[in-house]
Amino acid sequence: MSRPPIKGLRYFPFDVGFFGDRKIRLLRGEHGSEGVEVYIRLLCMCYEDNGYYFTWNSRDDYSLLADATGFSEDKVRLIVSNLLKRSLFDDTLFKSVNVLSSRGIQRRYFEAIKDTKAAAAKNGRQTTIRKDVCLLTEEDFSELNKSTAWLKVAHQDGNSAINLGYSTINESISPINPIKERKENETKENYLLPEDARARIPKSEALAYFTNRFNSLPSETAVAHILYYEKELSADVVKAAIDTALDERKNTWSYLHGILKSLHADGVRCLADFQAREERRAKSRYQEGNNRSKTAKSQQEAYTPSRGSYERTQAALRRVKGESA
Repeated sequence: MSRPPIKGLRYFPFDVGFFGDRKIRLLRGEHGSEGVEVYIRLLCMCYEDNGYYFTWNSRDDYSLLADATGFSEDKVRLIVSNLLKRSLFDDTLFKSVNVLSSRGIQRRYFEAIKDTKAAAAKNGRQTTIRKDVCLLTEEDFSELNKSTAWLKVAHQDGNSAINLGYSTINESISPINPIKERKENETKENYLLPEDARARIPKSEALAYFTNRFNSLPSETAVAHILYYEKELSADVVKAAIDTALDERKNTWSYLHGILKSLHADGVRCLADFQAREERRAKSRYQEGNNRSKTAKSQQEAYTPSRGSYERTQAALRRVKGESA
């Protein structure tokens, strides 16, 4: 009888700068080596159990960890609370679904299994990550799926967050804040779209340009924003913003999103507005450069010593040398 497949890792990467990390130094300062031991044990539990998270049972796991370490249960509770406070584990995830994990844990786990799972994906076996546990960002997914698209968020039937209704999303978006960007929701919205959700994305010139040139595996958040800004700014402006980000070699969603928000705030609504704005910005940069050059020149002139001052300084230096001799 074959062994059941192992979900977690047999070993995990350990950063040589671990003990120099600010959070670890603070943890050690508050709880000594006991705090560090509890943290490392919890990391092992995450990587060994499901690979990228550990489901915490408050009734039992505090007692079991106290027994394993020899510390009091109250001490263990205090250390775990501090780990969540210091964001060594995600506090929102722990409170919502009783799970210990972090973005760093998830990135290291999926990086560790990437080669094996990418090879399996070529045979049609894709790897999924639980949607309610996922802390990976769009940039993390893009990096992991760079060579082969092997990792995606698990689709759950009936989940309204997965079943996209873009017409509803676009109607409810505020012109000031296109999508709620509260910190606790940001990581949960930055997942890749499932295959069936991608099939329901409406046709969009801006979105087609985005997926062809910028990111072929967009997240739900990115798609919703692109559709919104296409409606508000026009497809040509969104495409111009994408070109700007690429020209500046900043091919991350956060940078592109910043450009689009700035354009919207500046009242850009068509390509002519965009071009006029760029001309104004170019003139402003040119004027600032001239002003800096004039300021530097005037400062240089202000501090240029006169001939008499130079000669007096040299004479003083000669006298000092003569006295020392």
